[in-house]
Amino acid sequence: FDLVNETLNEIKVLCQPMRTGKTFESIKGGLPEARKQGKRWIIYTTPLTGIISQNEVLLQETCAENGAIYTNKPNDIIKHLNNGKTVASYVTNATCYVKWKNLDILSRVDISKVALIIDEMDYGSTSSSNNLEQNKAYKAKNFKGRMYGFASRIAKKSNFVVGLTATPSYEIKELFPTSGKVRYNLIKPLVEGEQKKYANRVGW
Repeated sequence: FDLVNETLNEIKVLCQPMRTGKTFESIKGGLPEARKQGKRWIIYTTPLTGIISQNEVLLQETCAENGAIYTNKPNDIIKHLNNGKTVASYVTNATCYVKWKNLDILSRVDISKVALIIDEMDYGSTSSSNNLEQNKAYKAKNFKGRMYGFASRIAKKSNFVVGLTATPSYEIKELFPTSGKVRYNLIKPLVEGEQKKYANRVGW
């Protein structure tokens, strides 16, 4: 996470093989690094509630170690931020990119102080329905690109918008441009042979 630079209008992507501790490190390393870079609301998102259940205690402990408050309640988040506290939240994609977008929660905070860490980010990362066919090989006119839209709104004012994946898509690899002004930047690509290095963990 110390690879995260100060550039705006980027969704920075870190790629590692599966079962190599991406989620663990995003919490233990990502939260303190985001704080070090001046972020006061660190949002973690993931597709599944089961992933949150597996890692929620770890995030709570990491918050306690780094002087942050863990909460997913929008009104409490705003109150703590207004009181000068650092807050961490851990929610599903549906909560963040649909529910919170509909609440327009970002209009109530200083976006430059927000960090967004997207786990399993290849899921839903296509920027719009226009890019869906060449990125995922299917069409869906009703595809909204909600993850990209929400992340882009933050990335325009905050440098700390980071995605984690073991399966970077063609769009993440920048084989073609995104549909918006915010680009993907693969700051830590997969390394050839790395999967073999971690084969015992992947098999387990």
